[in-house]
Amino acid sequence: MFDTVILQAQGSTQSFLSTLPMIGLMFLVFWLLVWRPQRQEQDRHDSFVRALKKGDKVVTASGIFGTVVSIDDQVITLEISKNTRMRVLAKQVQMSQAQVLSGDKASNKPEVLDAEESKGDKNKKKDEKQSEAW
Repeated sequence: MFDTVILQAQGSTQSFLSTLPMIGLMFLVFWLLVWRPQRQEQDRHDSFVRALKKGDKVVTASGIFGTVVSIDDQVITLEISKNTRMRVLAKQVQMSQAQVLSGDKASNKPEVLDAEESKGDKNKKKDEKQSEAW
């Protein structure tokens, strides 16, 4: 009777040790797919906010376009229209207006168009000119 109890206890220890690498693998995948990219994005945003200076054109998280007038520790004053200013938290400034208008969220680099896209742009401009002529 005691022999069976000892064998069962050894079996449960072996099953736990066999699942330990699987738990570690799941943790590694979670870190690679969730935590690491989130941390990189946070670091990018922090460096963007630290690099802001007076005169930069930015967009807030709520979609308000404005020009930086002054920067305090955690508060940025934006001019959203002539003689209209608002104060926002620095962490709420999302990106520059150039990034929003170009559609590029990751960096300030302009997008490189391949031959197909540039032909489409030329045709679009041609169509716009024709519609203006009519």
